[in-house]
Amino acid sequence: MGCDAAAAAGGGGGGVAAAAAAAEEKELIRSGSKEKGREGRQGVPLRRRRNRIKSERSRRKRVSNAVEDLRMLVPAPVSAPTDMASVLEATAAYIRELRTLADTLQGIVLDKQASED
Repeated sequence: MGCDAAAAAGGGGGGVAAAAAAAEEKELIRSGSKEKGREGRQGVPLRRRRNRIKSERSRRKRVSNAVEDLRMLVPAPVSAPTDMASVLEATAAYIRELRTLADTLQGIVLDKQASED
């Protein structure tokens, strides 16, 4: 076997050193090394990746809070499901109902004003 084949097969000191270096690099990435220029997956610097993850968590939390607020505001049957899609569907239906009611009331007010003139 040649020198490269022995190293690839794990024999000799080169393969062990390469494996140790790879393990150390993985550990640095996993532990969140703060070394400037350190890169994580797909070449994105770890700090930027962490900021994106943090921003996404924050966005999901805001969406969840907003859906919870809607769930509390929109009247729904007690047995209604409370998953996000159901809450959004119930909210849309409630807004349509309110628009219809507002149009009806506006028509009544206009009719009453016209009859008083």
